[in-house]
Amino acid sequence: MQHLKPLVSIIIVNYNGKDHLIRCLESVRTTITSNTYEIIVVDNKSTDGSRELIIAKFPEVRLIELESNLGFAYPNNIGVEKSKGSLLVFLNNDTFVTPNWLNELIKCLDNDEKVAIAQSLLLKPDGRIDSSGDFVDKLGRPYNSKVEDPPDGRPILSARAAAMIIRRDVFLELGAFEPDFFASFEDVHLGWNAWIAGYKAKLASKSIVYHIGGQTVKKIEDKMNFHGVKNQALLILLDLEFFQGISNLLILFFQYILKKIGMRSSEHYPKLSNISVSQVMKALGWIITHYPSIMRKRKLVNNRRVLSTKELRKMGLITDQMFEK
Repeated sequence: MQHLKPLVSIIIVNYNGKDHLIRCLESVRTTITSNTYEIIVVDNKSTDGSRELIIAKFPEVRLIELESNLGFAYPNNIGVEKSKGSLLVFLNNDTFVTPNWLNELIKCLDNDEKVAIAQSLLLKPDGRIDSSGDFVDKLGRPYNSKVEDPPDGRPILSARAAAMIIRRDVFLELGAFEPDFFASFEDVHLGWNAWIAGYKAKLASKSIVYHIGGQTVKKIEDKMNFHGVKNQALLILLDLEFFQGISNLLILFFQYILKKIGMRSSEHYPKLSNISVSQVMKALGWIITHYPSIMRKRKLVNNRRVLSTKELRKMGLITDQMFEK
């Protein structure tokens, strides 16, 4: 089959996820019927026996052992550096896949070289929709779409890195996952950046992957609250035009502190309702101290800009408010 020719690198980042990881790897193993695939697990110094499990039960998996927990973005980048595939698949350790999931992801990239990214339809173990793609509202706040029976190939702003595919050359062209995000929203930035540069992201709704969700985040909840606020600010500064980004950032921080509605818990937001004012101020401090490097990185984004925020809004990828697309 034509779409099976490229070598596909499947990269899974793990941190103390042994119980879920074994189910994930077993499901991936049963769907691989060709030697044109490789599986790489990047382990964030797990202490629950995850590494020993991989060595004992999954000898075909390439294990990269890190010396500390480096989050999600950077470990995935390390996995890419060690990989060989012309197509990269990122998969969460708390997922399990279904037959033909990978073929359907690859098919979504066929026939249009501008389609650089695709996401599987993510379902909860009980069959409810977990994610049919991500979008952002006019303030630059990401939200999760949960459309029932979404059409195959529908445009999305960004793909969830819980189960996504991207062309290797585009991933590198866009600068890979931005390490400053640590964990959360790095995939939104990548997808948004892809559209800015003239590429496309789509949903492969025939590619079904089950996602338990939130298992690693629970282990580092306090740290994730900080990164959630900080990463929201990063998205706005990196991907919106300058004056709109600054204006939106001021609005959001005002909401965080005075109204606590900027990232309230909902079915679309990550559950960050317990964010404290001190965590918001810590995030603001991080943005201020890293502002010069942020501006250098946003310059790279805008040097590639083909589509403006206004054009992305016309396409329905940036919406007036948070609602399901």
